[in-house]
Amino acid sequence: MRYDGPVEVDAGAILLDAPEDSASKLAVIQRSPRGDWTLPKGHLEDGESLEEAARRETLEETGYSATCLGIAGAVAYLHDGRAKGVTFFFFKRDSESPEHDNLDGVQSVEWLTFDEARERVSYPELSDLLARIQQYRDAAFGQPNSRREPRRKGGLGRLSTRHDRLSAAVETYEQELAGLRAMPRRPAAPHESGWWRTAADALLDLARTLEGQGRIDSAWDALNSSRRLSLNELSQAALNDRAVVIKAEVDIKLDGWRRAAACAALTGTDTTPYTVDDVALAQQMLDEESTNKYVRLKIAGRRLLIAALLLALTIAGLWTATAIGWFGGIKVNSASFVLHDAGLFGGVLLLGVFGAMLSLALDLSHSSATQNRIYDLATTQIAAPLARISIGAGSAVLTVAAAQAALVDGGAPWLYLAAIPAGFSERLVRKSVENLEAATTGS
Repeated sequence: MRYDGPVEVDAGAILLDAPEDSASKLAVIQRSPRGDWTLPKGHLEDGESLEEAARRETLEETGYSATCLGIAGAVAYLHDGRAKGVTFFFFKRDSESPEHDNLDGVQSVEWLTFDEARERVSYPELSDLLARIQQYRDAAFGQPNSRREPRRKGGLGRLSTRHDRLSAAVETYEQELAGLRAMPRRPAAPHESGWWRTAADALLDLARTLEGQGRIDSAWDALNSSRRLSLNELSQAALNDRAVVIKAEVDIKLDGWRRAAACAALTGTDTTPYTVDDVALAQQMLDEESTNKYVRLKIAGRRLLIAALLLALTIAGLWTATAIGWFGGIKVNSASFVLHDAGLFGGVLLLGVFGAMLSLALDLSHSSATQNRIYDLATTQIAAPLARISIGAGSAVLTVAAAQAALVDGGAPWLYLAAIPAGFSERLVRKSVENLEAATTGS
């Protein structure tokens, strides 16, 4: 979404020093010596996207340039009597030292742990947002939640699978639902009987059952349905705030008929407040879009795995043919030819694999949140690396063979070292993997 308003739209940042570390700290700011503590945020300027505005505000208010890692969440609050939403993004600072100290309206910047930041920020909405993020981070790093039993052993060091995210989401939603029901209830309308509670609980139990059976996609559907029913637990003010957040998410994520349906549902005003059915319908459009995108990415990942296996089989067959001597009829003015000598073939192949793995390591060392998610979906981080290494190895063999046959005498040692940069040709596969997400949107 790009801002063309006059309505003010805000974006903010969870600026981390080391996102991959469980002890990572985030930046909180104070705008005056005795002012409130908050997170870097501000309104969009003309032509800016939410992410661009968050990055600009981060640089202006903390002095740090930063790399966006993805959406962290959203909050809503009252401003001048109207509900207002802020979308927050995760950022990683690009360096340990700020680029400048001429901060825009900021008196102080401090780096705090999540526990410290929750206590320091002056607004309950921000404290709640940090609490939700911290729960997911604790689950990701395998750390027990102080209010719950320790996580069972066997969890991965990060939310690397959809099953991990589902488990964390079910536990978090269970606590959220209990908290909602413990709050003072709004006056019930005559037609209300609390029917949704039985249905929401049944769907939550179904999600746990399906999770235990390994039916992750179906479990997510049941969990999302229970979440939509729990909207009935909200007061009218809380429902209006939730609608503001969902509206911002719809603007970013949806297009086509789903966007039209969600926008048509979210037409509440000060005189005609939002209804639960309207907000639930808009949330359903978001849930369906997320599910469909995941399924399309998973199918693309399986196709990529098949292509990688075919490439690996082709290389293995070529090596076997070389060992048998099928290429003996190829006349090359060289003491050794890569397609004549199985040992030389294997050596060049390994050099190509080395080049491909070096390129892969360089990418993964600074991969974005989108790239990480695609690698994860591509058959649990197997398909994409296998395809890249296979193409790198095959390209190395073809490059050396072509050079021996057409360019120079094949006896020069430096010729075989050309296999290493040839392995970098697998970067074409990386580009294809990165474009998978664009393909899922139908663009």
